[in-house]
Amino acid sequence: MNTEIDALEQNLWSMWGQFGGGSGCRLLTSDDTLRFETPIPITPYNSVLRFTGPLEQVTLINASYANRGVAPLWWVHPSATAGLPGHLRSDALVCAEHVAGMVADLAVVAPPGASPAEIVEVDDTSLTDYLGLVSWRFSVPERDTEILESVVRAASLGSVNRAWVARLNGRPVAKAWLHRAGGVAGLYGIATRPEARKLGIAGCLTSTALQAAKDEGEQVAVLHATPMARPLYEGIGFRFVAGFEVWAPPGGAPWLGPGTVEHATVSGL
Repeated sequence: MNTEIDALEQNLWSMWGQFGGGSGCRLLTSDDTLRFETPIPITPYNSVLRFTGPLEQVTLINASYANRGVAPLWWVHPSATAGLPGHLRSDALVCAEHVAGMVADLAVVAPPGASPAEIVEVDDTSLTDYLGLVSWRFSVPERDTEILESVVRAASLGSVNRAWVARLNGRPVAKAWLHRAGGVAGLYGIATRPEARKLGIAGCLTSTALQAAKDEGEQVAVLHATPMARPLYEGIGFRFVAGFEVWAPPGGAPWLGPGTVEHATVSGL
């Protein structure tokens, strides 16, 4: 398969696979499947990331999530088993979003410009701000925020993972996450609160993360853009490489689709 498609898939799987490291969470992997389970019952916190196995396994996997009382989310990726969407539809799932896998040469990405917001890298002092934005973005119940925190701490910010928060008038209003794996830097989780949109904050966060990747010696960046976000990333040098799809129960991914927040990819963080 195309090496750029490989990079888009591998970085996505590595990023999302980190959910298996949280408290009460599991990463389940085999030759043809990569998925994770968490105690958080809403999407995207119980997801199938990679599936290249026989289609009869699809219903069994969905049944395992149903037995736990959680909503499943599936990534349909370029190397997935042919016919997977039809089988998901037979299991009463729907395509919640079409996602554009995009790639950029970091040499042509401009450095960050001026922003009306203060942009700070996430550490112990700003982690609460970041988690608050995640909880808002995905409507995570307060009782489950400790699980999110355990996932972030297991991911060891400052290693292959870095994250940023933008504050406007002292209030956290936007976030971004960078994950380095598969020989590329992946941009994830960009989201901006409604009152802070159209101010260039998402673009500045993006440039800040990409500059950090360049400083770490990375040469290529990848992301998985929703239709609303795609023009932003095309404008700073990203180009379309391959399509992905996100499948979930009907109404099970209200944070996706037209009218939702601007963001780079569905990361859960």
